[in-house]
Amino acid sequence: MNNINRIVLSAIVVIAAAPQFAAAHGGIYFHHVNGQPALGWNNPSTGLIDAWPDRVSRSNWNWHTATGAFSSSSPSWSTKPREGDILGFRVLTSLQKWDDTLGMFVDSAFDARITYTIAGNNYQVITNPANGTAGFEFAMTSSIAPDYWHLRHSLHGVAQDNPDATGVYRLNYEARRTFVASIDDAVLGTHAAGTTVVYPAFGMLFNRGAATDVYDRAFGYAKTNVVPEPATLAALALGLAGVARRRKSR
Repeated sequence: MNNINRIVLSAIVVIAAAPQFAAAHGGIYFHHVNGQPALGWNNPSTGLIDAWPDRVSRSNWNWHTATGAFSSSSPSWSTKPREGDILGFRVLTSLQKWDDTLGMFVDSAFDARITYTIAGNNYQVITNPANGTAGFEFAMTSSIAPDYWHLRHSLHGVAQDNPDATGVYRLNYEARRTFVASIDDAVLGTHAAGTTVVYPAFGMLFNRGAATDVYDRAFGYAKTNVVPEPATLAALALGLAGVARRRKSR
């Protein structure tokens, strides 16, 4: 019998006190550099957007009592806000786990649950898919408040004492932004109304108790394989709707 590995999304709308500038929050930043879509990194110590050549974030999955799961809400994601623009995020793979023997990421036996919170003035989640999905999107409702948000990534349905949960996990994303009105901006670029910009793919690693050297090897691989391997994408194209896909029984 085949197992189904999927990503489940749910939404938590949070109205929170926002900083004066998006760059005040450390995390992934979506912008333009030299006329091209680019990923940056908010540097909270300088308030500037640094280059982010690795395109892979690292965080730890620790037990989160409130959600009853191994979980992390770091890092934050942000971009320059503009009212009406649509931000979309495509999940490129189902949850993967590092196989240190093979030296690569493989399908995880577990699912990932993603809950997303929007911080800012009167920000609302527009799309809230209830089942396995290939991604999500929402519209900006302000051009004044900084736009930043946290996604909580968790191991879904995994007990705290489950020894099989130990390891390094990976998710890969691709962000896109649709401009509802024409724009000529030093940060966001020059685009006609209705243009959709696709940003470079990026990965997120979550360490659930793996040794430092194992985590480092997984990170090294992830940096040089940010976009999932062609075989992985082909399998996704033939799989279930959304990001759910079937795995061969072990």
